[in-house]
Amino acid sequence: MKISNIRVKIITIGKSIGIEKDFKDHFSNLEIKLDIENVDEFEFSGIGRDDFYIFISDKENILQEVLEHTSYFYSLYTIFCGDTENEELLKAVNDVWPLEESKKMRLFRMEKFLENVNFREIGWLYENFLNTMIDNIPELVWFKDARGSHMTVNNAFCQTVHKEKADIEGRGHYYIWDISPDEYSDGEYVCMESEAVVMESGKPHIFEEPVKTHEGMKHFVTYKTPIYGKNNKVIGTVGVAHDVSDFSNMGIQLSMLLENIPLPLVICGNDGNVMQLNTYFKEKFELDSDDLADFDFYEFKKKQLTPVNDPVIDKRKNLIKQEFSANINGKKLYFVLIEQTIKDYFLNAAGTFCLFQDVTVERIYESKILEAANTDELTKLYNRRYFYTYLKKNIGNPLTLLYMDLDHFKEVNDQYGHARGDDVLKRTAQDIRNFFENDAVFRVGGDEFAVVIKGDPEKSVIDEKCFKLEKCVHDMFRKGGLNVSVSIGCVHSDGSNIDIDEFIHSGDKDMYRVKQKHHLEG
Repeated sequence: MKISNIRVKIITIGKSIGIEKDFKDHFSNLEIKLDIENVDEFEFSGIGRDDFYIFISDKENILQEVLEHTSYFYSLYTIFCGDTENEELLKAVNDVWPLEESKKMRLFRMEKFLENVNFREIGWLYENFLNTMIDNIPELVWFKDARGSHMTVNNAFCQTVHKEKADIEGRGHYYIWDISPDEYSDGEYVCMESEAVVMESGKPHIFEEPVKTHEGMKHFVTYKTPIYGKNNKVIGTVGVAHDVSDFSNMGIQLSMLLENIPLPLVICGNDGNVMQLNTYFKEKFELDSDDLADFDFYEFKKKQLTPVNDPVIDKRKNLIKQEFSANINGKKLYFVLIEQTIKDYFLNAAGTFCLFQDVTVERIYESKILEAANTDELTKLYNRRYFYTYLKKNIGNPLTLLYMDLDHFKEVNDQYGHARGDDVLKRTAQDIRNFFENDAVFRVGGDEFAVVIKGDPEKSVIDEKCFKLEKCVHDMFRKGGLNVSVSIGCVHSDGSNIDIDEFIHSGDKDMYRVKQKHHLEG
């Protein structure tokens, strides 16, 4: 603010100082809006709140009346130009002009007086700016001198400590926060150390500080900055305290909630760094503190989890659902992983909520049910139902089908009983499994079996295995007088345009060709 912005009204009451015109002429070059009026009486109800009033009088009672109104009208200034022994009046007025002073001296006094008025108004204005600003900040704000005394604070600070500003200003931390000298010197719940750090470093710092209040312990995040004087030395600090007690409590409550969800759970940022995970996750995947030191969820997912199916993406809910398997210390576990995108206020992705549902038991039961549905109860080989399912699944690939039937098996049942017949079937099934351990083996009928071999195996290798299998079956009854053997038909498909039933029929047909040969050979 410049002097030229001032609108000044000079009121002389009583004896005129006699230089009103000189005032106007002298201050015209400063572009001050100057009005001078000489009156016998003055009505204070007509005072404008946006103007400066300077009252000049030699009458004590007039100035006393002006002084009484200064509490209501801030911009009232008084100059006494008479003689008095009233010390209280002299202390209260803004300036004193002896009447015998020269015109030049009075003009000089008035110019300096206006400069001081201007500085005072600027100071008041900036102080008002500052107080208005800090009082409208919901955080606690304070200014301290180098000794730690509070110079000014805002309303939020006053509300927190339950004290008025007048009771706070000039006082230290222990008084304001009702801390005993012992607690203050101990420094457990005070800001002594952090203030010293800021003062000594001369740089802003951020601290987390627990503070005792009337409502109990408060958790503050404080931002403290040094204040420098004209000599470039630190003369104090300014601080702003953000009360995060509710956020801390919310964080504790959230942690408790996550910890008590009986499912493995991880919350991570966009970069994969873990923000929170619960004990169920650590226990399920057998992770220790070393594993979690630099834990990256997406890296963990890539290395430790194997997809079981394709992901299901729900764009409306911003989530991805997919099943994975994981080998944990020799145990194969299955999980359905739900990855829910966390959105911020502006709907930007802020992280991911990852929830694991352990479906291992379900998958084991499913496997057992499927196994029971697809397995022959007696021989534990795949059954006829799964034989067709398996061929449908692989018919587009090169396949070799071995179709087998036991010769003279009915005679075993008739002569030795069905229990012995069942034993023959089981032993035959085991022999087939032994020779074709890497292939799919089926019981497709009473005494009929099949082997499906993927790819293009060497015919000589298959012939050798079939020969050894025939010998094993024949040797079961070497001493019994029965000529039990196995007839094996063999057909191959390159996987192009073949009908399943036709493929099976071809194998069955070739098997009967071999069976007839066995009968002819006796």
